[in-house]
Amino acid sequence: MIAVGVDTHKERHYAVVLDQVGQLLGELSSAATAAGYGEMQRWAERLVDARELVFGLEGAGSWGAGLYQHLQHAGYSVLEVERPRRKDRRAGKSDRIDALAAAKCVLSGESVSTPRRRGILTAIRALLIARRSVVAERTRVLNQLQALNATAPIVLRERIGEGTGKQLERRILSMRARSAANLEERIAFSVMRDLAAHSRTLGADAQRYEHQRRPDPVTGRHAARRTWDRADFSSQAARLRSSTLQERRGLRALQRHRPDPGLIRQDRPLPTEPRR
Repeated sequence: MIAVGVDTHKERHYAVVLDQVGQLLGELSSAATAAGYGEMQRWAERLVDARELVFGLEGAGSWGAGLYQHLQHAGYSVLEVERPRRKDRRAGKSDRIDALAAAKCVLSGESVSTPRRRGILTAIRALLIARRSVVAERTRVLNQLQALNATAPIVLRERIGEGTGKQLERRILSMRARSAANLEERIAFSVMRDLAAHSRTLGADAQRYEHQRRPDPVTGRHAARRTWDRADFSSQAARLRSSTLQERRGLRALQRHRPDPGLIRQDRPLPTEPRR
């Protein structure tokens, strides 16, 4: 096995090649572009047999994502290397030192992992992130709408009524502003109407992202559905773990503050009168 350690950055990548015994075979600095990825691949293939190459990337999910995708399509084995900790950088920090450390991790098999595969799953993850962000923003807007309704003028508050954020959104959008209302009521209603319209737009965006995350059977419908279900299951499992942890903490608190059984007063039966 020949290890190629790569220290990835935004504009340029630095790579070194080590053989089985850790001997340095070559170094290269290439641009973080499609042409630079091809240059690094051809350079490594000229040094040794391509079938023995194993690439170790530091930051395969960030600045090295493009290089990882290029090497994956080329059929090479790629590993993600953890960034060295501060206490392990006794020799300093530079692109060459980080690349050498990545190559040594590949040879030893320590601090390495298999990076996530890219493709349709990457698109699904992007849709998940966008949908969660939109849902969180809509929740914030609906909370603001309820807060404004609670402090609105009494005439306007009675017109709108009480209810959840979504109920207030539907009512406000179906109402019309009164021309004879005072200035405070007109401004409050205008702001609440803008918030309700913004909330409805966010809700439409969330539904659009949810429909887009379901590709057709040709692009991998089942894989996308499994990814979505796995994300939902992970959130449910996290909530269950949290509730279970709270129950355990409550039980431990009760056990910690439980009084000593020897100090508990035991009710003794009253003495009975002797029979005559």
